[in-house]
Amino acid sequence: MNLINVIRSRTTQLLSLLILTQLLASCETASQIDSVLYEQIDMVSKEDTVTGVRSLNLKSDEAAYAKGLATFNTLVDEVQKQGGAILAEDDPVYIRVKGIYDRVISASHFRDAKDLKFAIIDDPMFNALAYGGGHVVVIKGLADNTNDDELAYVIGHELAHNSAAHISESESFMKMRSLLRKENREG
Repeated sequence: MNLINVIRSRTTQLLSLLILTQLLASCETASQIDSVLYEQIDMVSKEDTVTGVRSLNLKSDEAAYAKGLATFNTLVDEVQKQGGAILAEDDPVYIRVKGIYDRVISASHFRDAKDLKFAIIDDPMFNALAYGGGHVVVIKGLADNTNDDELAYVIGHELAHNSAAHISESESFMKMRSLLRKENREG
């Protein structure tokens, strides 16, 4: 993180604290204080629309989508640069797995999402990967060694990582941890 970003971050933190202090000072009742606190919590966390569980998340859904897309594209490009293959959309394995992916998507948090990216890497490895924002890569070995139900389960599991924002939550936690450690060293 460069110095300008650190200054911006610290300034934002200070302004947020000053605004919160002012807002709390102007509250006359406990319910007003609760309302102000919940508003602040909403700024740094996200509530899962299915489970209701709230998690630390400093990244918007749009940012998670963009970062997931960038990571997805980097992986696909790197596989191709190293001589690996991405299955074509008319490949029978691609058609089977994409159909399963589409059915799982239609029942997931991402049912209304546009432009989700999906690819199958032609490799015997048994794996699938999620990158945030609903983008998924399946490795062909997984498709070759599972039936449709098993494959749907794995794809659903990968999408659950996305919808639960595990990647963004981990990044947010690490960022907060880093800031707190840095402040403790400086303070």
